Amino acid sequence: EYISQRLPTALHGCFASQVQQLKDGISSVSVMEEENVIVKAIKDAFAVTDQEFSDHAREQGHKDGSTALLVLLAHGFEALPTQSSVPGCKGGVAKLFVANCGDCRAIVVRGRKARRLTEDHKPERRDETARIQKAGGIVIQDMNTGIFRVARKK
Repeated sequence: EYISQRLPTALHGCFASQVQQLKDGISSVSVMEEENVIVKAIKDAFAVTDQEFSDHAREQGHKDGSTALLVLLAHGFEALPTQSSVPGCKGGVAKLFVANCGDCRAIVVRGRKARRLTEDHKPERRDETARIQKAGGIVIQDMNTGIFRVARKK
């Protein structure tokens, strides 16, 4: 519940912060630069929310973690002001930004075909174990159940 309430607010704040750093606002940058602003805001929002959640969980004595999946549909890219790929909205092509943290995934279905948009962050994947350890975490496999657990170093 904490994550679902905090992540959207953090994203809004991080995006606003990125835009304020632009000399002439978001409309002054190229499409690629605008995409980079959105991607950085998403990464920053996940980092801020993770830190706040960790602090909150520690204060409350919780040892649980969380997962998050964010899907952002932004429109207004690269098209004439009268065109839109989002019905009811003015301006440009829509782009889908997707981010996940933890054991969750996003898929898109077109017709009868599903396409994975994200990779699950599962500690049983070698590359994910390496990423967790590089970030200072610990991956433990329960010898009885085979279940992997992730912990943070204190």
